[in-house]
Amino acid sequence: MTAKQNTAALFVSYRGGSSAQGSAARILQSRNVPYIVLSSHTKTPLTENAAVRLMIPSYEVQSDNIATFFSQECFSFYLNLLYSIVYARSYLENSERKKEIDFVTSGQSPFTKND
Repeated sequence: MTAKQNTAALFVSYRGGSSAQGSAARILQSRNVPYIVLSSHTKTPLTENAAVRLMIPSYEVQSDNIATFFSQECFSFYLNLLYSIVYARSYLENSERKKEIDFVTSGQSPFTKND
């Protein structure tokens, strides 16, 4: 596992973490790498030691089909929000990179001048 300066990890776990996630979290802690947890359970080693906890309601009942839809939408909302924050922090750099990608994928030759 490699982590550069000014990085953080993100764990997404409805129940609060598997043993593999717990092992990864301990490694991150030993290297002073902060991590964010997106979960519905607050009392797990993974969530208790997180730098940031983003919690979703834990209303799922296996017999209630809308409950799984609700938690999926909560996860989706948080992940989209995090993405937009990261993107906005480097907007100019990201927009220039997008222009380069759009140019390359458009099929235009870099040697053809477009007027």
